[in-house]
Amino acid sequence: MLFTPQLIISTIAVFTVSTCFGSFFKLVVDRYDTNESIINKKSHCNNCLKELIWWQNIPILSYLFLKGKCHYCKSKIDISCFFTELFTALIPTVIFLMLSYKGIEPHKQLMLFPLILILILLSIFDLRHRIIPHPITYSAIALGILYCFIFREENLYKIFANLGIAFAFMDFLYFISGIIKKYKVDLDNVHLLLLLWSVFYFFTNEIIIVLFLISLYSLLGKFDLSENTLKKIASLSFLILVIQILRLSVFTFEVQDLIVYLSGIGIIYFFCEIVYYPLHLICFVRHTPEATPPGEIAIGGGDITVFALICVILGYNLGFLTLFLASLLAIISHLIIKAVQNSRASEKGIPFVPFLAVSCFIIIIGFYVF
Repeated sequence: MLFTPQLIISTIAVFTVSTCFGSFFKLVVDRYDTNESIINKKSHCNNCLKELIWWQNIPILSYLFLKGKCHYCKSKIDISCFFTELFTALIPTVIFLMLSYKGIEPHKQLMLFPLILILILLSIFDLRHRIIPHPITYSAIALGILYCFIFREENLYKIFANLGIAFAFMDFLYFISGIIKKYKVDLDNVHLLLLLWSVFYFFTNEIIIVLFLISLYSLLGKFDLSENTLKKIASLSFLILVIQILRLSVFTFEVQDLIVYLSGIGIIYFFCEIVYYPLHLICFVRHTPEATPPGEIAIGGGDITVFALICVILGYNLGFLTLFLASLLAIISHLIIKAVQNSRASEKGIPFVPFLAVSCFIIIIGFYVF
């Protein structure tokens, strides 16, 4: 790779823009779940509350100029501000240089830049609050679907099939882990729709049935089914789902029918989990948790949505490779931390989204085909 003037300028631009995002991400995470606006209220010192002027708010450089102290009250600035800005700048820059070394043109790399930044933001959220805000991931998934359909000209069946595989697989792991560990599992009427879609697909391959089932979802929200009933429905829906996949992929060898079936699952999850989410908050149809409390089920709702986002952008095959690598890294880190902290790590748990993000970056560099 030759460091041409164009590459040097592009690298500086990527680094500079990323530092700005890093500074903004730190602000968003710090003011999460507070009354402070991230738009209308300017940055200020957390100790003396005085507003920062422009030269005190330059990413990375201001921290170095001020020697890690407030210009007014001389209190120490949280060093996490510096590292957040630094790593948010370094990660996209390193990925940009690695892909440039492989001969990938900058305009093609630009398409993955938002995904990289979103994964960094979600990792910061997970490290700080152990929460993955659904409005961020759901919006990213919706935009990812539009990006794949408009700019990459992918088939909608394939896009929703990737989404359906991701949600169904992670939802299944979430359900099984809750049953095994005897924790309370958050279930809803989505599994009833999956069950009905799987049964109807035995008799007809019309995707229009999914839209009819989705129209019933708002009505189903009025029925308060017991937890045992929902568990039985979820168990049966996952069983029928496996049978359908085996029938379509092994016995009948109809690949297109399998894609249509999986895309139907993706459409159900898309409308019931993503499109209806604002209505859930406004109308209180049901509560959708943003994260699983530490110490309960290992797979949280945030992990599921982040994995779904990766599968939409990279495809389910690279998505599962990302999940495998992330699980491997998480296990190794857990064992190391557990050994160092004398078994206290198992009580606190380890946030999984940063491992998904790091693994996704590795997969993008090594395996993603532009």
